[in-house]
Amino acid sequence: MSLSQSETADFATSTGLTAEDVANVEERPIIQKDIYYNLLNIMGYRLKNTPGSSMELYASDPDGKDPRPYAEDVKKYLVETWGVNPDQLPIATGDATPKSGTPRTPADDVPFTVEENRRVHLRKMTPDKLGHRVAIAVKREAEEDHQIYTEITTNENIASWQATITGNGQKRSFGPYTERSVYMDPTGLLSTSQPSGQFSMEVVARTADGRTLSDVENFTLVRTQSEGISTRFRLNFEYAEEDPVGRSKEYLVKEVAPSIKSGAKVYIYGHTDKLGKDNVNLDLSSSRANETKQMLQDALSARGITNVKIIAKGMGENEPPFSNDLPEGRMYNRTVIVDVIQ
Repeated sequence: MSLSQSETADFATSTGLTAEDVANVEERPIIQKDIYYNLLNIMGYRLKNTPGSSMELYASDPDGKDPRPYAEDVKKYLVETWGVNPDQLPIATGDATPKSGTPRTPADDVPFTVEENRRVHLRKMTPDKLGHRVAIAVKREAEEDHQIYTEITTNENIASWQATITGNGQKRSFGPYTERSVYMDPTGLLSTSQPSGQFSMEVVARTADGRTLSDVENFTLVRTQSEGISTRFRLNFEYAEEDPVGRSKEYLVKEVAPSIKSGAKVYIYGHTDKLGKDNVNLDLSSSRANETKQMLQDALSARGITNVKIIAKGMGENEPPFSNDLPEGRMYNRTVIVDVIQ
């Protein structure tokens, strides 16, 4: 997002940045794409207001073209718009690091990785605080907390399953599903004046070898009187990054875990981009979500926090938070989302 030189004077106020604490943007409900498109402005503000600071502009082009003009364009914007000293912005060029794509990347996906490797990387920031995480703390209605969570716990190899909820003069079908756990929207099962109601859920599952299994469970659906508030945290990963959740452990332990109180509910969703095989992406997102869950459980236990319900689920490339059609969308889809509801 380009600003004029005159607009930079109001940038701190309009984005929640202050000279005292350039990380104050973390306190505002800013959507992640806004931060991405404002990244140069955020860094321009920090460079201008941090004496002795510097940041390397590292440019790459996978087609063998000279990438230096990419970095020079970025430098020109920061110098002319923000008044950053040119000496604060050394330029370097070379292969993309970290690089999107591997020798195992399917041929159909290679053009997407080429697109991602044509970029300018902001790196080697001095002092370290120049590159402090711009986190998102979004407070919103806890939609997940108003849904029916259903999990298939049998040891059978389930190919698909569906559920039928009956009661209160209603009969509604959900599915079929292939995932072991899902959220079901109960909207409409209770009338607007009903505080609660009795229902039964019949689950019919088909096994991989063609058998049919079924089970019925009765439950009480209670209308929630108070709205929960959800604070969302995100862990973003590089393409094919080794142990990305492990790299985020300090953030989980020192920033996410302290925000969780006894009695809270935590929903963890793993996502991937659309590159690679569907089943591999699903397994990868599930593994990352469950690793995040274990780290949070350990951190909460160490803090003496109990009675916290944590649910982890891998989404793979299904239901992506951002569009997979743009390089930045794919970048943000390599993520684990943590929703803390309390």
